[in-house]
Amino acid sequence: MELLLCHSPLPLPLPVPAPRCCSGSVFYGVLLGCRPPPPQFRSPHSGLGILGPPPRQPPPADLQEDGGAASPPPPGFELVVSWRPPPDGWVKLNTDGSFVGRGSSGGAGFVARDSEGLFVFAGASSCPGVNPLYSELWAIRAALTRAIEAGFPRVLLESDSSSAVDLLGGRIKNANAAPRGTKRLVQDCLALRCRFREIIIQHTYREGNRVADRLAALGRRSGQDRFYLHFDDLPDAVTRDRILSKFGLIKVASIVSLR
Repeated sequence: MELLLCHSPLPLPLPVPAPRCCSGSVFYGVLLGCRPPPPQFRSPHSGLGILGPPPRQPPPADLQEDGGAASPPPPGFELVVSWRPPPDGWVKLNTDGSFVGRGSSGGAGFVARDSEGLFVFAGASSCPGVNPLYSELWAIRAALTRAIEAGFPRVLLESDSSSAVDLLGGRIKNANAAPRGTKRLVQDCLALRCRFREIIIQHTYREGNRVADRLAALGRRSGQDRFYLHFDDLPDAVTRDRILSKFGLIKVASIVSLR
């Protein structure tokens, strides 16, 4: 099974069909030679735009229970981050987990949108407060389960947890490397992943994942499991600031700055 893992916050072009293995294909950027569009960096001091990848980053650290942080833009630069729609015929799942501290409950949230940015479904739920990565994986499992039930053959999944993306996208080859308490969730997600015809798993910055973040916080605070099939049923706490619309894509961009 081929695998595509991307850590770019920008959308990927529709991958070139690969030879089929098993029931579907999971794409991995390095093996298939994926070339996502380079992110744009802008210096806040000079205002000059620089098109291209950031300076080479060191190899990723070991998986962390905190879910893993994104590789930041280089110091003194700003990275423009916004939610982007998936290619035609695909559905994008954005997922996020919420965690306050050990011994408390966690939360998980997810939202599905189509290639026009239209709302498809969303969910918010509580989960055991094990660690942040546990909450992230709980959200991914719930989102994949709902996508399978809806019959979507092609899914682009985005998470702001680099550790979760590494585990499920194939960068970490051994699921036993998962931190304590998360191995079963990793195995569940890997099994669900194989049930799609095609799936892309990629990383996004938190600023591009705000709807799922609000849903995860809602699930943690409410202690209840909620599933939304209609946009009008979503609470104002999720749709405020017009970051999500039932009428399609809204161009909202955030600035990630390191000075």
